[in-house]
Amino acid sequence: MSSDVRRLWMSCAALALMGACVEQRPFGPAPDVIVVHAVLNPAERVQHVVVVRKTAGTGFDRMVSGATVSLVTPDGTTLPAAEVSTTGDPSDFYDGLTPSPRYDISTSVVATGQPYRLLVVLPTGEVVEGETTAPMAVPATSAIARRLDRDVDTLRLSWPRVPGARAYEVRITPARDSMNFYSGGYVTYADTAMTLPASATTRGSPIFIPGFTYDLVVSAVDANYYLYYAFDSDQYTGTALPSSLRGAMGVFGAIVPIVRLSLTVEGTDPLRR
Repeated sequence: MSSDVRRLWMSCAALALMGACVEQRPFGPAPDVIVVHAVLNPAERVQHVVVVRKTAGTGFDRMVSGATVSLVTPDGTTLPAAEVSTTGDPSDFYDGLTPSPRYDISTSVVATGQPYRLLVVLPTGEVVEGETTAPMAVPATSAIARRLDRDVDTLRLSWPRVPGARAYEVRITPARDSMNFYSGGYVTYADTAMTLPASATTRGSPIFIPGFTYDLVVSAVDANYYLYYAFDSDQYTGTALPSSLRGAMGVFGAIVPIVRLSLTVEGTDPLRR
């Protein structure tokens, strides 16, 4: 993977709940592939779209500039995107690693349970289209504070079923102001409940480290989002990731945060034993 695309995947985690992308690497036999990542999020007033051209065998992946990107609302209104240069923005969580450029679409409101259409026209004339419908839930906009003892506690969550949701994503990430460089986060998919010991690990590393605060978000996701991000690509056979887009790989899906927690972790630090 090239350094540019590695930066893209890192920044996707930061943008996931702001209507952009989550880490995923597409594979496929095509020598020249357009990849579009866009996730509609009713909790946000700006939706983000990232467009990449991948050229097989070169190790070079280019962020596409000069595209015409628009979102068509259920009533037929077309909302144009503005091309935004973000590299080096000091407000960026990953210190300037956000893909540049990206395309921002201002939305005063995103209706749930109604179809939206994404249209991307590249400078070469290539056209990418996709549709999605956000699950019918009221977005959770504020976080509930909880304390979690890593030595003894188990995190138990449940939530109501949401019409239009294909699955529920549980995402745990270090809070932006926690300066936690030891925990990269944790993502899983569930039905309507989850149980997670506070001492749990992922890929051999602790999910929670005492002394830090974590953001936990449960989101109802549509089928486009779930099938793309929950799918494991096979890099050895070249199996492509499933995509509902026409004219490109990638995803145009929808995500609605329904539970937000701010977890302050206590207990014994496993890194100091």
